[in-house]
Amino acid sequence: MAETAELQKNVAAGVAHDLNNQVMLILNHLEASDLDGAKRAAARCSELTKGLLSWCRGDSPDLCALDPVRWLTDFGNSLRLPERVALRMTLPQALPEILADSAALSRIFTNLIGNALEAMGDTGRIRITAGAGFVQLQDSGPGIPLSNRDRIFEPFFTTKGARGTGLGLCIVQDLMRQMGGSVQFLETTERGACFELRFRLADQRRSRSRS
Repeated sequence: MAETAELQKNVAAGVAHDLNNQVMLILNHLEASDLDGAKRAAARCSELTKGLLSWCRGDSPDLCALDPVRWLTDFGNSLRLPERVALRMTLPQALPEILADSAALSRIFTNLIGNALEAMGDTGRIRITAGAGFVQLQDSGPGIPLSNRDRIFEPFFTTKGARGTGLGLCIVQDLMRQMGGSVQFLETTERGACFELRFRLADQRRSRSRS
C-alpha cells in the first residue's frame, strides 16, 4: 500500500508539473495577444493529457519515424519566449529520421526549456543544435554546480525550494528511456547548462526487421 501511495503521489506531481508548464506557455501567448500560439499550446496541453493517461495505463510510447529537422522547426516556431530570451537553432537541411513519440518530445523540450528560462531569469540565449541521432540544448545561465550534477536526474531533487518540484529532468530521462534513447548532461567550456538527447534512428529498426 505504501508503494502504491508513493507511486500515485509521484504521478500526480508529474502531471501537475507538466500541465503547469503548458499553462504558462498559454498565458505567455495570451499576454502577447497571440491567439494562434495560445491555441497551439492548448492543443499540446490536450496531447499531453492523453499521453499521461496512456502512461498511467502502462501503454508503450507510440513510436514512429520523425523528421527531427521539421519537428524542431515547427516546435521552435510555436514557442513564445520572453522578449529578452533569444532562441538560436543550428539545424542542417536534412537529418536521418528518428524513432520518437511527438507528444513525449513536446514534454521533453518543454521541461528543458522551462528549466533553462528559470536558470537564466528569463534573460539570455537558448541554443538548439541537432545532428544524426542527437539534439543538444544549451542555455546561457549560471550552469549546474559540480556538487549537484550527480543528482540532477533524481526524482524531487531541486535547488529551487518551494518553487520547484524536482521532476523536470526525471521526466525527461524516463521519457527518453521509454523511447529507447538517453539524456545526459554535457561538460562544455561555455557558460550555462547543456543537455544531449540521443535517439534511435528509424532505419535501424527497419534493418532489424529485415534481418
